[in-house]
Amino acid sequence: MKQEHDIISLTNQNKHLEEDLELAQEKIRQLKSLEDDEDDLKKENDAAQRKITLLEQELENSELTIRETTKNFREADVKAEHFERKVQQLESLSFDQEKKNEELKAKILELQAQLDEFNASLDDI
Repeated sequence: MKQEHDIISLTNQNKHLEEDLELAQEKIRQLKSLEDDEDDLKKENDAAQRKITLLEQELENSELTIRETTKNFREADVKAEHFERKVQQLESLSFDQEKKNEELKAKILELQAQLDEFNASLDDI
């Protein structure tokens, strides 16, 4: 009877050990799965970090380009304003010169008339 009892006890122990082994193996599978998931997440994180770095560099380059373009635009705007003022000055000068030319033409006509009168009076003498 003692042997039977020992056999039953050992059988139960063996059964419990097999159950514990199955539980331990299942836990190992779960942990390996978690480890694989963690590796995948690390890879995704690394890829995302590289992408962030590239985007930050691209942003810096874009900001530099915008600053340079803005600077060039401001310089061009200042030059355009300068040339607009110069054009206005030249237009004003041209208008003044045309006015003087008209005055001189009128003066020439007046002097020509006086000269003609003088010549006519000389012819009469």
